[in-house]
Amino acid sequence: MQALPSSDPTESTGNGPIAVHNGNEHDVRAGVDDHSDVANEELLVVWQGIALLTADCMGVGVLGLPNDIKSLGYVAGFTFLLGNFPINYYAGNLLSVLALDLEHQHKEQHRIHHGHDDDDDVNEDNVIPTTESTPNGLELAERSSPQHSETFPVPSSSHINSPTKCRRKSNEGKNESLQTNEENDVDSDYFKQHCGEEVGNFEDEIADDDHDLKTTQLSLSAFSAPPTNITKDLINITEVTFYPSSGVATTIVKVIFYINLFLVLGDYVLVMGRSISAVFADQICLPSAGAIASFLMFGLCQFRTMANLGRSVSLASLLALLVVLIQCLFHHRMGSPTGDTDTIDDGDIEMDDGIWGKFSSLAGIGFAVGSQKLFLNIRNELRQRDQASKVLAGSLGVYGVAYVAVILLAGPDPPSFLFDSIPEGWNRRLAGLLLWFHVAVSYAINSQALCASLDQLFVRRSYSSSTPFWSKTHPATRWFTLTLAVSLSSYVVSNAIPFFKALVGLIGALTSVPLSLTLPAILHRQALRLSLFLPDWSCASTDSRRSFSLQLGMCLVPMVRPYLLLLFVLSRMVTGFQPLRELDLPASTSHRLSTRDNPFRDVDIDIEKARDYANHFGKYPIKDVEKMRDDLHAHRIQSMVMTEPFPTAPEAIFEEKALEDELNLQLSLLQEEFPEPYLFSQTMEPDGIAELPHMKEVTPAEMKLEEEKKVALLEEMAEEGVLESLAICSIIGLLMFGPQLF
Repeated sequence: MQALPSSDPTESTGNGPIAVHNGNEHDVRAGVDDHSDVANEELLVVWQGIALLTADCMGVGVLGLPNDIKSLGYVAGFTFLLGNFPINYYAGNLLSVLALDLEHQHKEQHRIHHGHDDDDDVNEDNVIPTTESTPNGLELAERSSPQHSETFPVPSSSHINSPTKCRRKSNEGKNESLQTNEENDVDSDYFKQHCGEEVGNFEDEIADDDHDLKTTQLSLSAFSAPPTNITKDLINITEVTFYPSSGVATTIVKVIFYINLFLVLGDYVLVMGRSISAVFADQICLPSAGAIASFLMFGLCQFRTMANLGRSVSLASLLALLVVLIQCLFHHRMGSPTGDTDTIDDGDIEMDDGIWGKFSSLAGIGFAVGSQKLFLNIRNELRQRDQASKVLAGSLGVYGVAYVAVILLAGPDPPSFLFDSIPEGWNRRLAGLLLWFHVAVSYAINSQALCASLDQLFVRRSYSSSTPFWSKTHPATRWFTLTLAVSLSSYVVSNAIPFFKALVGLIGALTSVPLSLTLPAILHRQALRLSLFLPDWSCASTDSRRSFSLQLGMCLVPMVRPYLLLLFVLSRMVTGFQPLRELDLPASTSHRLSTRDNPFRDVDIDIEKARDYANHFGKYPIKDVEKMRDDLHAHRIQSMVMTEPFPTAPEAIFEEKALEDELNLQLSLLQEEFPEPYLFSQTMEPDGIAELPHMKEVTPAEMKLEEEKKVALLEEMAEEGVLESLAICSIIGLLMFGPQLF
């Protein structure tokens, strides 16, 4: 976007139109009219926003979605898939409504202050509008500079006392909550931190103690608020919503947001590398293919705004994905042989059996539907931001229909990755090239969000430092540096860690759900000043309370059942070892268990024979020794528990325990000394003794085969990066323990 002409593009004058920079775009928006024709031409309409959001959400997850549905079962899979769409729309709509409310408050503040100070003849440099409508005295201060424009929340009060004794002009007759007698002290370091070198301009206008300092503001139209970035992404909207105690919340969101985006970029590098490998007929290794893919993709990363990516690039990306899907489904339905699957990681193959395979399928479906991570970034580039909910609904509808169509056309037995259905040849090469382009656009969208947020962070810190090097650097140079650093680091990390795919799945599951579903709900409740995690009964109607109580009761019933079962088990334990006494029946009416391992069966022990077994090692067969050992154990338990207290002399019980231990020792010695066929002849073939490993003769051919297996194992370890990982761990260990050794 181009700035309106002015006498000096590097300075903001007090009377002429001022160019206000968007911190994410590095371009200049017109200061006189936020909705001017020049600005609107470079923003997105509704259908372009739908295409951009769809291109971001429809990555390569659609190629593995049919197998995920198959793993869960079509009924459960479709139910979970379709249930995610209204949930994601509701969460995204919460963000849209909250962002509209914050922007409306920002415009109202600007209109109010312009009306109050319209007749003031003050040299205007910065604007610090007070707030009458923002909850909890939230106040937004916006400043513009030749390089950057940001919006910062500052404390709301009718007077602000600094060490230089300056006060803000109060707005009389407005909100009573903002005209309390309490005055909030604000350290001037806050302005130094957020306004940098422009603090000097603010201090030049300090009035005497007997006069109020008149609020300075931008010379804009009376009904035109300057462009605001308070809702451009999840980090900024969290900072404003949680102000003034937004430090911890903003830090948590930053960490989750940055880690999630960085891991997604690394995963995209691997997918692009596999696509380029298919273009070269799988004749190059994955690291080399990833390097080529990253080099070719770097040009797309130089689009510095979502609007530039959303006009035509995102639509071309969706068309490329459509061609790939048609090829995959055609070859799968026609029964073509699958391509070479050597390039597929073991972690990519979904296993149908097992609970972990089910969880992996659930995570894959959730990732494919999630749409709130970059929704605010795309909304910030819309021509009409109040149409953001329509963009979200349209995008969910488009790729929802696409998901259902792909699942139904894939049939009952889809491959784990639909791209593997395309056989070797020019079709696979073309599909690989188109898939690379689609993934490269998705990479560029996520890279733009990450680099724009990092650039804003660095510019803010640069203004607060004594040497603002970063803020004075040309925007194009800053953007090139950030995208290059992100591209190199994502490539190195994705190829250096052997288990990177599993790491992406684990951390992605831990970060995607909080960003997509949990954070919108928390921001909504924080804006309404409700408890973040507990229900607020004060705002609930009677019917709502009854409904909640009923639902809570339905949830508690399954939770209470295990405790009832536990109480039943405990009650049985009181008399569980004396069943005849509990039922008050004679012993003749009891049902005796005849299984050999039952300690409560009827046992008759010949103690003399047991002594003979213990004294003559190896005299009796193994089966007889085992039976005698088991009978001794059962008789001893019955003597201690089942009858009246101590009917048998303690000496007899101790003797039975000693005989049992002796027989256990004999059995263990026999199993160690004799080969298995002697002990367990019923489970072995007659010639099984000849197949023992120590009695085989190894031929030269077998020896050569073993050597080849060892070499192949070492090569596989080298390809998977195991040796590199061991070397890295060894170096780290040496660095850690080296100082202690020398």
